[in-house]
Amino acid sequence: MFVFIQQRGPDGRPMTRLLAESGPLAGRVFRIEEAITSVGRDAKNQIVLPFEDIAPHHLELRSQEQGISLRALEGEVQVNSKTVREAMLQHGDRIGFVALQKASGASSSQEGEGGSTSDSGGAIFLASQEVRPITDDVRTLIGSTRWGAISPMAGAVTPLSRSGIHATPRAVVADRRSPQERMLEILLAVSKALSRPEDIEQKVQRVLELLFDTMEIDRAALLILGAQTTTSEAARLYGESSTRKEAFHWSAFRDRSGATDSVSLSSTIIARVLREEKAVLTQDAQREEWLDGARSVLGQEIRTCICTPLKTANGVLGVLYADSNRPATSSFTKQDLDFFTAFANQAATAIENARLLQIALEKERFEQDIRLAQQIQRSLFPKEIPHLLNYQLVGESMAMEQVGGDYFDYLMLDEHHLALVVADVSGHGVSSGLIMTMTRSVLRASLQEERSPAQILLRVNQLVSEDMLPRMFVTMLLLIVDLRDGHFVYASAGHDPLLHYQASSHRVQRLKAPGSPLGMSKWARLKPRYRDAEGTLLPHDSLLLYTDGITETANAEGHQFEMERLEALLQAYHNQPAEALLGQIFLSSARFRGPLPPQDDCTIILLKRLRDPKFSPPVA
Repeated sequence: MFVFIQQRGPDGRPMTRLLAESGPLAGRVFRIEEAITSVGRDAKNQIVLPFEDIAPHHLELRSQEQGISLRALEGEVQVNSKTVREAMLQHGDRIGFVALQKASGASSSQEGEGGSTSDSGGAIFLASQEVRPITDDVRTLIGSTRWGAISPMAGAVTPLSRSGIHATPRAVVADRRSPQERMLEILLAVSKALSRPEDIEQKVQRVLELLFDTMEIDRAALLILGAQTTTSEAARLYGESSTRKEAFHWSAFRDRSGATDSVSLSSTIIARVLREEKAVLTQDAQREEWLDGARSVLGQEIRTCICTPLKTANGVLGVLYADSNRPATSSFTKQDLDFFTAFANQAATAIENARLLQIALEKERFEQDIRLAQQIQRSLFPKEIPHLLNYQLVGESMAMEQVGGDYFDYLMLDEHHLALVVADVSGHGVSSGLIMTMTRSVLRASLQEERSPAQILLRVNQLVSEDMLPRMFVTMLLLIVDLRDGHFVYASAGHDPLLHYQASSHRVQRLKAPGSPLGMSKWARLKPRYRDAEGTLLPHDSLLLYTDGITETANAEGHQFEMERLEALLQAYHNQPAEALLGQIFLSSARFRGPLPPQDDCTIILLKRLRDPKFSPPVA
C-alpha cells in the first residue's frame, strides 16, 4: 500500500510524493516530479516496483491543469475497488494494482468486481493536503527512509512506525544512490527543515525530532553551554555529579516515546568530547576499556553511541549525543559518524542563528522600550515656554544615553512668580531616568503648597528618601523669581552654583546656597538643612542654571571645560538673545570635547531680563 502525498514544501512549492506504506517497500518515498510518471517492473520506469506480479509498464500518472490523471498501461488498475483504464484522481481515491496472474486470465475467478490487488504494490491512496506523515516533511523531501536504514551494512531494519502509517517487517532493498548522495540529500532536507525562524527552545526540540527522523537511534540529548562557559570548564563540571547541572545552560532530551525531561548520559563520554572537542564513536560500549566502570553505560545497557561537539565559527556551542541498544552486529559505523557529525554542524548553525535571532529580537524590544522611555521622559520636560514680558527664557537637556538623569522645568506659580529648577540624578540611563521622574512628581506637588525653595527641598527630600536606592541621590537647584521687580529666592540641594551675569559690572557672580543632595536621608543617615538665599535680576542681567555635565566636559587631553569657560561665554555673548547664547554654550562645549562622546547629561536654563523702558535708562 502507498500513500499519495500532495502538499507544499517548506519553500512553498508543491510536492507530490508516493509513500510506500506497507509491503516489501514500506518506508520508501518516491518523488513524482515529471509531467508523466510511469510505474512498473521495468527499470526504465520513473517508479520501479521490482515484483513479478507487476507489469513492466503497469500504469502512468499524468500531471494536468485539472489535477492528476491515471492511465492503465500493461496491467489492470483499480480505483476505489473498480477496474479502470483512465481516471482523474481525487483526494481520497484508492488505487490498487491487479496482480498479473489474476488479470491474465479473464475467465479465471476474480474476487470482487475488479479482482484482488497485488500485495507487492498494494494501493495508492491520494491523501488530503492536511496529511503530514513526516515531521517537517523531511522524509518526504529526501525521498527515502532514515540514514542507515537501508545501508548495505545494516542487518535487520526497524520499520517506520508513525501515527497513521502501519509498519511491517520488510526486506532490505538496495538503494541506487551512493552513500554520499544520500547523505547530501538528507542533509539538504534537514537544512530546509531547520531554516524556519524559531526560538532556541523550539529549535533544540526540532533538532532532536529530525535526528530521530533521520537515524535509527533510541535516545538523544542536546546540551548547550552557557555564554561564558568554556569547554574545559564544562568538562570539569560535568565530570562531578555535584556540579553536573552547572555545566550546561540549556539541555533537551528525547527517546523513542518523544521529548523527555532527562536521559541518563555517560559523563565519561560527554567530558571527553568537551575536553578534546572531537566526536566519539563507540561500537560496543559494554566492552570498550576506556568506558570500563561507566555506570550509566552499564545501567542503560548502551551498546553503541555517538557524541560530537556542536561547532560554530564562534567556537563550541555544546554537544549532541545519541545512542542505541541495537546488537553489536549492527552498531554505528564510520559512515554513521560522518553523517552524525555533518548533521551536528547543521544543527549548530541553526541553533546559533536562533540564538542570534533571539538576541536581535531582545535588543530590538529593548531599544523600543528605551525609545518609548525617551519619549515619555521628553514629554515630562516643559512643552512650551511661558510668555514673559521683558524676559527671555530658554531651556534644553541633552542626554548622554537615550534616557538621561537630568531634569529641568519652569512653572508659573501665579501671575507674577516663575519657578525654575534643574536637577541631576547620580548615574546615567534608565535607573536615573526613573528616579528623575519620581522626583519631578514630588517637586511639582510640593510647589503647589509652599513658596520657600528651602522648605520645598526639605519636603521633596523627605518623600524621595523613602524610595531612593542606596548610593543614589539627586542634586537640585530651585529658584523662584518675582517677575515684577526681578527679585529671586533660591535654594540648593548640593547642586552647582547659580551663575548671575550682572550687566552693570560686566561680571559673573557665583551664587551658592548650603544643602545636601536629595534622597540621602535614609541610606546615608543625614539630616539635611536647606537655606533660602536671595538676589535681584536687573535689566540686561542673566541667570544661568546648569548641570555639571557642562562644566565637567573633558577633551582628549583630560582637561575639563570648567566654570571659567562658562562664565566667559556669558560675558562674551551677553548681548545675544537667550536662545543664541544657549546655542553658543552647547556648541563651545562640543568643540572643546572634540571627537569624544559625551560623558554626562548636559542641561541648561537661561533667564535673561530685558531693558524695562519704564524703570531703566538706555545702556550706553
